[in-house]
Amino acid sequence: MASKKKVAKKSVQKYILPLLLLVALVPAIIMNFISYGNTRQQLIEKNDRLKVTAVNVLQRQQVDMRQDVTGQIASLEKRPELTNNVNLKDANRTLKIANGDAQGTITNLMYVNTDGTYAYSNFAMPKDMNILDQDWYQKAPTGHAYWSIPYEDPANHSYSASVSQKIIDKQGKAHVLAVTVSYSSVQKSVESMEIGNNGQAAVLTKAGRVLIKKNTGKSNNTFKAGKMINKTAVYKAVAASAKKKGTIKVPGGSQINKVTFDKGNGTTDNWTIAQMNNSDLSAGTHHMLITLTISMLAIIILAVIISYYSAGLIKRALLILEKFFIDAGQGKMSYVPAVGEKIEYSKVSIERLAQKMTRADANGHEFNRVAASYNNMIASVTVLIGQTQQEAKNVSEQAASLLDLSKQTTTASEEIAQTITEIAEVTGSQAKETTESVDNVQKITAHIDNVNTNMEELANSSKEASKVGQNNLDVMDKVNGNWSNEINGMQSLMSSVQEMDSDVQNITKIINVINDIARQTNLLALNASIEAASAGEAGKGFSVVAAEIRKLAEQSNDSTKEIESIIEQIRQQSTGLVKATTDSLESSEKQTGLITEAIKSTMNVYQHNEAMGANVQKIHEGTKEISETQKMILDKLESISASTQENAAGTEEVSANSEEVQATMDEFTQHVSTLEETAAQLQKLTGQFDLDN
Repeated sequence: MASKKKVAKKSVQKYILPLLLLVALVPAIIMNFISYGNTRQQLIEKNDRLKVTAVNVLQRQQVDMRQDVTGQIASLEKRPELTNNVNLKDANRTLKIANGDAQGTITNLMYVNTDGTYAYSNFAMPKDMNILDQDWYQKAPTGHAYWSIPYEDPANHSYSASVSQKIIDKQGKAHVLAVTVSYSSVQKSVESMEIGNNGQAAVLTKAGRVLIKKNTGKSNNTFKAGKMINKTAVYKAVAASAKKKGTIKVPGGSQINKVTFDKGNGTTDNWTIAQMNNSDLSAGTHHMLITLTISMLAIIILAVIISYYSAGLIKRALLILEKFFIDAGQGKMSYVPAVGEKIEYSKVSIERLAQKMTRADANGHEFNRVAASYNNMIASVTVLIGQTQQEAKNVSEQAASLLDLSKQTTTASEEIAQTITEIAEVTGSQAKETTESVDNVQKITAHIDNVNTNMEELANSSKEASKVGQNNLDVMDKVNGNWSNEINGMQSLMSSVQEMDSDVQNITKIINVINDIARQTNLLALNASIEAASAGEAGKGFSVVAAEIRKLAEQSNDSTKEIESIIEQIRQQSTGLVKATTDSLESSEKQTGLITEAIKSTMNVYQHNEAMGANVQKIHEGTKEISETQKMILDKLESISASTQENAAGTEEVSANSEEVQATMDEFTQHVSTLEETAAQLQKLTGQFDLDN
């Protein structure tokens, strides 16, 4: 025979491991995404702050430059060389001294009279240039300075601006003090400024010409000194903005290359702008992605190790608990060791930890509580099985006792049936003899009728009548004896039936006891099924056993109900049998009186026949008496015949009832035998459980 293929057991580890990995990795991935998003946003905000700083620094440099120049002009305005009896030589010397103190911001100073003559500090104006036509001369105001539009200085190719102010001397004459301011000083001051890794900043005129620029790293160099950027998207976006300062997004640009700008705050008309390159963000995010990738790999490796170890630990703990459930399913009831109970731990660390995890403790963690619940279930089931075993033993003993009792009842029923059969035979014989007696009496009647006509035959008839009377007397004696035997048999039958009725009552009591036992067994089995169901998958084996116990208990209950029904039929039939027997006995007593009278009558006939032989002469006188006596005898014999027939019918009915009782007792014995087998099977099933532990 081919061996049964072994089916590999499934493990919960393949579900726990991915779940633990998912629990570990999903938060890590989410945190990395959040970290990436936060870091990217921080980089953008950092670059925005750098752009704002760059714009503020450039704007501050311009403001400082203007304040410095304005301060120089205000200082010169108070010099007596320029306000009292102005001498161009003195003015020229004063301008040179002031130019030296300007530290490179002011590249040239001029003092112009209304006639076009002038003094200067550094270099003279071209001869073909009419100073009086210059914009800075014509627009020079009194009391404050005028700043011209920046222009490219052909001498050093840097951008400068002319700043002029009208001075009224003490004689009331007007003069124009003009200075040339170079933006190169501002350019030098911002050279050390860093605008991110790849940023750029610039100072430009309102028209869009770049005056000062600062490029960091690999910027796209959009801002070049002297370049007009009025057609670029950056300039157009700033020009279109209604705000004086702020940060705006360039159409088609990204979040990182927004433009931060300042259109001046009244102290300067120049614009300051700053912008970052996309690579500035990508470089930061690239390093961040590398860092996040490395950390993610480390988290994955660590999560795999921890998840594998945790899943293995949970698997080992479940296998330990499964072993107890398997033993319970096989009938070996044992408790999970409780916390604090000394046991021999495994030398393998994970196995030892799993053993500690599965110690029973009602107030511990989930595994402790499961083990404690298992112990509670085992305790309840142990008590239940112990009670079931005891009840099964009691049922088996009661079934054996009931089987013996049913066998005894069956034997008694057989004896009753045999006795009733004998009574039926005697009654049949009695009916036959009674019929013969009627025939004999009719013959006597015929003889009496012929006495008057045939006296010669009287002697012969008298002898024959004497002989017949003797035979009749013998027959009546036999009838009397047989009838006495029948009465004794019926009394014995009545006693047996009464005993049987008493036994049936006892059987009913035993059946009630069995019903109670079956009901208790069914209740215990139901409780066992509930406990097994609460144990889940591991309690299925025990649930099957509990279900079998309940089925056996229900079969026992059904069998006892059938037995109870059969016993009730037997009791009713036995009660009817007792009544029928009592009635038959009373009729028999009456029949006994009739038979006694018949015997007496037969004796009289015999005596008359004897007397007739002795005194023939008195025959005629006695014929009337004989005729009357004959009629009486005939009536009695007919009554006896009718009673005998009724008695025969009663005995036949009793015989049929006794056969039915016997059949019922046979069926009862069979049910009791089945009950005994069921009790034995119940003992066998409950005996599978080992309750020693």
